[in-house]
Amino acid sequence: MPTDRATLPRVPIWAVATALVLAVLLGCCPPARPWTWFDRQYPHADGFFHISRGDDDLEEDLLPIYGVDLPCGVADLRYGNLQEPINKLYLRFTAPTSCLDEFRVKYGLLPDDWEDPLSPEEYEWEISSAAKAHWGEYDENRLFLYVEDTHSLPIAYLVLERWGVPKDSAVR
Repeated sequence: MPTDRATLPRVPIWAVATALVLAVLLGCCPPARPWTWFDRQYPHADGFFHISRGDDDLEEDLLPIYGVDLPCGVADLRYGNLQEPINKLYLRFTAPTSCLDEFRVKYGLLPDDWEDPLSPEEYEWEISSAAKAHWGEYDENRLFLYVEDTHSLPIAYLVLERWGVPKDSAVR
């Protein structure tokens, strides 16, 4: 008795191997995981004032423009960036107090009177007036650091400003 069942086409072994290799690459290699490209970056409109440098990678494309490195022990990092007439980079993260102290010394940040950093609304920064404020100038940049140390791990808000054309990150 014949069966009227459709036969499935055979998939060549090279197609299966290629699919497996692509699946492994998508699962393990950061550049191939598009869902993680912007997980640290604040969402923003693609408006005139938002900067785009390379892949907008913080460590490779943005921080070199300002000549600044992140403090040690950074966790829960979020960042956003704006451009002209002032190039601004906004960072919110947690870090141990000792790492924040090293950062302040390295970049010559001094205590300052508390002033609202006026971050864009979409970043939803809620910095209390009890936060410790520091500022300084480094490598033609202005740095503002606000630290709320009322939590087990201090929450830091860092604003980097650079007037004029940003430095080329490839030159640094």
